[in-house]
Amino acid sequence: MLVKLRIIISIIIFGSFSIRVKKCSGYTIKGMVDNLSKAERIIGGYQCSSADFPFTVRLITTPFGSRARHVCGGTLLNKKWVLTAAHCVLGVADRFPSWFAVVFNKGRFDNHEIKKSYPHPLYHQEIPGVNSPMHNIALVELHEYVASDIPFVKVPDKPITVPFEKLCPQVLTMGWGMTKLEQHVLPDKLQCANLTTISTELCSKMFLFTTAYFEDSLCTFEEGKDVCVGDTGGPLLCNGIQYGVISLSQLCGTYPGIYVRIDAHLDFIKSVMSRASKKLILNKLLGLTVIVFTATVV
Repeated sequence: MLVKLRIIISIIIFGSFSIRVKKCSGYTIKGMVDNLSKAERIIGGYQCSSADFPFTVRLITTPFGSRARHVCGGTLLNKKWVLTAAHCVLGVADRFPSWFAVVFNKGRFDNHEIKKSYPHPLYHQEIPGVNSPMHNIALVELHEYVASDIPFVKVPDKPITVPFEKLCPQVLTMGWGMTKLEQHVLPDKLQCANLTTISTELCSKMFLFTTAYFEDSLCTFEEGKDVCVGDTGGPLLCNGIQYGVISLSQLCGTYPGIYVRIDAHLDFIKSVMSRASKKLILNKLLGLTVIVFTATVV
């Protein structure tokens, strides 16, 4: 079972898609969108509007000049930070120095260059060779602030103390991933799906793994209705709050979809942002010291 799951999950997580953009000077999101093949829907879902969920983000790379590659989804936590899945960013900065967060802004798409990514330090260490859903969470820091009037996603401010399937029997998820498992086609519009949550105990039985494997996970399951390749990193929402990050989906609608719990990683999120903020302040102080010292010498 482990061998089978490893093969399938590797395909789901590391599957990415090349998208041809129009020839022009520099990268344009319009070129990418214009050339995306028309698709039907997220698996069993429906077309929705980016205007209704402006905090949703697309992570893309431009590794080959005139080609853009969709990597994952994400959400805006604030004007400088994007929340996504750890597998979405591991090694990306090394392989593709030019990559962007595409943000919806008043009817258009703005691309923001990514400064640095921070995958959870414990991700990928539980079962060697298997892409674990545990700790599959990451933060992405943008070079510049997004527009001040773009709303941010709301996340829990403390750990959830009740079973999530009781707190939120129905959830909403979304993304720009595949709409048909057998076709490597991405939609040109945001796709949504309303899904039913299940307990981690049932989830573990369906995967034949221990419940410890899903200790920081949320699960959904409806046969023939699911997130799919390219949706990972996107949100799982309930009552306007993002409780989970899309982690993986095995065969898209055949097994449960798995999402990493945000409330289980609030300390990680706060610590990363805090360290980055302190580093920025220190760099500014060092820069000021150099300026003052230079002025004194002159």
